[in-house]
Amino acid sequence: MHNLISVIVPVYNVEDYLERCINSIINQTYTNLEIILVNDGSTDSSGIICDQYSQIDSRIRVIHKKNGGLSDARNVGLDVATGEFISFIDSDDWISLTMFSEMVSQFTDTVDIVSAKFIETDGIVDYALFNDTNNVMIFSGEEALKAHLNGQYFYISVWNKLYRRDLFKQLRFPVGRLAEDLYTTHKLLCQSRQVVFVDKTFIYYFQREGSIMNRAGKKLIFDIYEGTKEQYQYLKSFTPVMKEENDRIYAKCLLKTYSYYLLYYPSEKDILCKIKREIKSLKKEDVKVYGATKLMLNLYHMSPWLPSLILKLNKII
Repeated sequence: MHNLISVIVPVYNVEDYLERCINSIINQTYTNLEIILVNDGSTDSSGIICDQYSQIDSRIRVIHKKNGGLSDARNVGLDVATGEFISFIDSDDWISLTMFSEMVSQFTDTVDIVSAKFIETDGIVDYALFNDTNNVMIFSGEEALKAHLNGQYFYISVWNKLYRRDLFKQLRFPVGRLAEDLYTTHKLLCQSRQVVFVDKTFIYYFQREGSIMNRAGKKLIFDIYEGTKEQYQYLKSFTPVMKEENDRIYAKCLLKTYSYYLLYYPSEKDILCKIKREIKSLKKEDVKVYGATKLMLNLYHMSPWLPSLILKLNKII
């Protein structure tokens, strides 16, 4: 299969890591690539590096734009992408040189997403930590969604997957939100006929101190709460067969968010009251939870401070 893959790379102030990322893409064994570097208003030399690479590789297209955030940069890339398949790579990460060759080979007429494993790294990869089996598993879209909700196989982030571009005809990332993948991944799985999981590590996920995830704080917590609530409402009508998983995720998020604000931002009365009303409404919506989530919910009804202190002691918040 030699279909064109559009590789969308949002770029913002990553001059120290950008060349490693781009090199891992241009040196892929699969060469039919359209590489879209979206310079999202970088104030360092990232934009210059993008332009330099475009001069040495004709497959690279550089778009310079005002800073609008990761979602906005991805959306700009989607608007100009022409490939049959779409890949999103974060500009401080890098990928195995055989990733696209191996992932694209898994597509059939009915497969819409191929997902693979990743490893978190500080820049040095210890291959001894890999536990790859190279097994290939095929799921229906509904089966993949259920596995995703249960934290199996299909991680929430979009950068460890290869997609048919048709999935994005009516879908874009939410501009201004952190945890933007939380607002999109379940919708992509719902649209899919079949989803493949390859038990092999292809992505090196680099965690740096200045990254969005490491400096987000309160906004990240709030956007996760909003995204989880949106996912809950979407899946409630779309996939009633997964009610238990959907209820559990929603209830856990409400408890965690309420506890976070109660402990660290008690002056945010409006948000606390809003979430408190939503926790109370769980009974009206016939939300059923079990195990640890049920225990935490019962403790909350005894005193909102009890689950908050437990979550804090366990360093969950």
